[in-house]
Amino acid sequence: MDTETVKNGRAHTAERIRRAVLTLRALPDREKAWLDACNKTSMPEPVRLAEEAYGYESAKARRFTPTHRDVDQYLETFEWLCWLRRQNDGKRDYRIVVARVHGTPYWKLADRHHRSEETIRRWRDGAIAKVFVEYQAAILADMAEKEAA
Repeated sequence: MDTETVKNGRAHTAERIRRAVLTLRALPDREKAWLDACNKTSMPEPVRLAEEAYGYESAKARRFTPTHRDVDQYLETFEWLCWLRRQNDGKRDYRIVVARVHGTPYWKLADRHHRSEETIRRWRDGAIAKVFVEYQAAILADMAEKEAA
């Protein structure tokens, strides 16, 4: 396999993991909604700041909207992440990959692990590479299917 295919495969793997984690976060949690509904009161929320008293709303970021393809693939992708967790240093690698998807900066992860930012980048890239090597056939098939569509 040539280096360009490997490079594209790793990038595709990273993007698919990113979309799977965001898909899981975007899907509704019915149990949480039920529990939240049980804990609501008829009392209005207290006003904590003057800006809130006059209808002020903070800017909200656009929420990730998963496609049908994302929903179809996210369980298989989490299967890959479960495999990663079972490897040596897998829990660490899993946490770093998922934290990066959620936007945690490298410096924060470096501080948490008492390592440099470059080491955290290497660990993340190594985790993506491990997943690509293990599930290479499925990833390359998915890349071919995506290109054909």
